[in-house]
Amino acid sequence: MTDFTALALAQVQFLGGLGFHQTFLALAAALAWLLCAMKWRARRAAAWLPAYRFWVRFFALAWVLAFASGLPVLFQAGSLWPGLGERVGNVAGPLLAAIVLTVFLFKTCFLGVMLFGQMRVSPRVHALSVCMTAAGLTLTLFWELALLGWTHAPVGSTWFNGQYYVDDWRALLFDGLAPWMLLRVLAGGFFAVGCLMTGISAWQSLQRDLSESETRVFWLGCWLALASLVAWGAALLVQMPLLAAWQPVQLAALAGLWESGKEAAFLLFAVPDPAMQVNLTEWRLGLADWPWLAQQAEGAWAGLDQASGMLPPVMTVFLAARLLALLALLVLLALLWTLWTAKRRGALRVSAWPVRLRRVLAWLTLAGLFMLAVSLWLGEMGRVPYFVAGTITFAEVGNSLPVAGLWASLLAYVAVLGLGVWGFARMLFQAARHGVVPVRRAGETLR
Repeated sequence: MTDFTALALAQVQFLGGLGFHQTFLALAAALAWLLCAMKWRARRAAAWLPAYRFWVRFFALAWVLAFASGLPVLFQAGSLWPGLGERVGNVAGPLLAAIVLTVFLFKTCFLGVMLFGQMRVSPRVHALSVCMTAAGLTLTLFWELALLGWTHAPVGSTWFNGQYYVDDWRALLFDGLAPWMLLRVLAGGFFAVGCLMTGISAWQSLQRDLSESETRVFWLGCWLALASLVAWGAALLVQMPLLAAWQPVQLAALAGLWESGKEAAFLLFAVPDPAMQVNLTEWRLGLADWPWLAQQAEGAWAGLDQASGMLPPVMTVFLAARLLALLALLVLLALLWTLWTAKRRGALRVSAWPVRLRRVLAWLTLAGLFMLAVSLWLGEMGRVPYFVAGTITFAEVGNSLPVAGLWASLLAYVAVLGLGVWGFARMLFQAARHGVVPVRRAGETLR
C-alpha cells in the first residue's frame, strides 16, 4: 500500500469502525449495569419498573449495533491488513477466541432470557440474567481492550524474528493499558448513559409534567453523568505514565510540543503546521513542566522532534483533544447549573424549572455518546503510523487496494453506521414521546 491516500482511507475506515463498535459496546455494558440497579431498586420502589422497561429497549438496540459493527471490523482486519495476522497471531488469536466464546456463551444463556423471558421466568431468575448479561458484556469489552491496549503497549510479549510471542499472559492482561482502558471506556459509557437519561427526561419535561419514574431517571442521569465525568478524567490521568513510556509521540501531539526541552507550557489552543513543524498560533496557559509528558534521560520533555518522521496526524489529534475538553467543560457547567437550580426551586418539580435550562439539557442527550466516540477515535489516531507501538506500522501490513474501491466501501460503511445512529436517536425520542406500554403476566393486573 504505497499510495498515501489509499493508506489514509484504510486507516480511517478501520479505526473509525473500531471506535463505533467500542462506543456502542461500552454503552450497552453501562446500560446493562444500570438495568441491574433498576431491577434491584424495583423490589422496593415500583417507580423503577417503568424506567427499566423504557431503557431496556435501548440496551437491546445498542447491543445490536455493537454486535453488527464488530463483524465488519474483523473482516477489515483481514482484508485491509493481511500482513498483520502472521506477526501478531500468537497474541491476537487467543484473545479473539476469548471474545467469540464470551459473546456466544452469555448471548445464548442469558441475553434471550433478559430481553424476552421476563414474563416466563421468576423475578429472581430474570434479575440474575440481567446481571449476568452485564458481566458478560464487561468481560467481552475487557478482552477487546486487552488486545487493543497491547497494540499500544506490548507488555508481556517478545518481538522475535518478525513475530510477537507471549511471555506472560498475566502481565499482558493486567500490567499494560487494559485495566485502565476498561475503567476509562466504562466511565465514558456511563457518562453517555447519564447524558441520555438527563437529556431525554429534560426533553420530556418540555412536553408535559414528569412522572415519578421519569423524575427518578432524570436525577439518576444527572448524578451519573457528573460522577462518571470525574472518573473518566481520573482514569485518563492514571493512564498517562504508561502512555509516556510507550506512546511519547502521542502525548507530545496532544500537548502540541514540537521541540524537546526543559519546559513545556500547556497550550490551551494552537494551530499546528506539520509541514513546518511549528505552531502558527499559540494560546498558552503559562504553566510549565507538566508531569504527564514523556521525559528523556537528561530530564527534558520529549517532543515531536523525537519521532524521526513517524508522526501521527498532529493537527487532528491536537484539535480533537481540545474539542473534547471543551465539550466536557460545557457539560460540567450544565450539570452544575442543574444542581444550583434544584437547590433554589426544588428537585421534584423539574417541569417548573426555566425553559432555557431544560432546553440546554435536552441538547445534551447525544453529547455523551459523541464525546465517547471522539475519545476512542482520538486514542487510536494518536498511535498512527504504528499498528503495534514501535514495531509494526500500518503501511507494512497493508493491502494494495484501489483508492476508488476504498472510497466506495468507506462511504457505504458511513451510510450504514449513520443509519444505525439515526434509528437509535429516532427510537429514543419516539419512545420518550409515547412512554411505556403496560404489560402483564397471565392472571395479573397491568403494571
